[in-house]
Amino acid sequence: MAAGNSRNDCVPEVPATAHDPVGTIDGELHRLSAVPDDVLLNILGRLVAADFFYLSYLDAWVPCRRPRHRFDDQHHATVAFTDALARLLFLAALPSQRIIERLTLTFILTRRDYVRRIGDLVGAAAAAGTASNIEFEIVTEMACTTSNDHPSMISYGERFKNFVRDCSGAFRSLTKLTVRSLWFKDQDALRDLVRGCDALEFLSLTFYGLLRPPAPETNLILPAVLTIDAPRSRLKTLVCDYCYIERVELAQAPALVELQHRWIFDDSSPPISCGCAPSLKSLSLTHRHGKDLDDIDARWKLSELLVNVDQIETLCFDLENDKIWLQPEKPRELRGALRGLKELHLTGISPGYNLSWTLFLLEAAPLLEILDIHVRG
Repeated sequence: MAAGNSRNDCVPEVPATAHDPVGTIDGELHRLSAVPDDVLLNILGRLVAADFFYLSYLDAWVPCRRPRHRFDDQHHATVAFTDALARLLFLAALPSQRIIERLTLTFILTRRDYVRRIGDLVGAAAAAGTASNIEFEIVTEMACTTSNDHPSMISYGERFKNFVRDCSGAFRSLTKLTVRSLWFKDQDALRDLVRGCDALEFLSLTFYGLLRPPAPETNLILPAVLTIDAPRSRLKTLVCDYCYIERVELAQAPALVELQHRWIFDDSSPPISCGCAPSLKSLSLTHRHGKDLDDIDARWKLSELLVNVDQIETLCFDLENDKIWLQPEKPRELRGALRGLKELHLTGISPGYNLSWTLFLLEAAPLLEILDIHVRG
């Protein structure tokens, strides 16, 4: 499971840049900053009916491959973004009973002092009751990455940890968080994040990495286990997409309803482990083809993956390769886990397989209502 074998053949490489990267266009934000207060107040008046506000300075940002070229320096775009946010929240806080019921912010993880201002504004608005249901989508310049970019992604991970530390009030108020291309040497980074976000219900991770301490005899960068161990967490949905992790371990995830996990490693380690996830109802697993797949017999028993889970209603398996990684079992071994299953989705199946292998799933699910099978063309 060396880092060099994970996804270098799957995505284009974007070399790490030396400066503090952001790479966006801020003309629209400058136009927003020039809008008179009375016009913004009129917008807010209409906003009350919609109960929603979305602010982003990524709309004109198109990630592209530009080897050895720096992205445009966009620190000033972050300044314009925070100025617009400050005006919005100030006007919303005027004595007019305006409350933003849902505030969605999309921004790039740039300089510490700039993103801290965003966090401070959001934390103050949440504490004052001006805004609720706050959502962050935080991206980096690493739009298309390989594991060879891990120094830059580790740097972004440290920057993110500083952001969380500086703006704990904002993160305690978050209900939805989407991040990508962040790697951490701290194996407990995600566990601590979930524990510190009291209101968090949705968490999406793309190209997220947790690293083990390097072994003395080798320089290999090996992934660590992504653990959810938060007995008081409200987290309902967890999405892990191409994450550099060994597996997802649900040690204590009492409110988790949906887990989506697309993994890339071709070894015998099970992709998930369910310790305490009593509310889990929807599970989606996707195995992306890797170049070493033919050398490893990676097959898992569904009954073992779903141990301690007895309320599953929806299962989605996307094979995306030429092997069936589910091991057939006797129906009686699965009935405990699949007794409430209502939907079964099987996609990416190779045309060379006889679908009779799916019968053990059907026989173990007496309440099944929807069977959706897609064979690759």
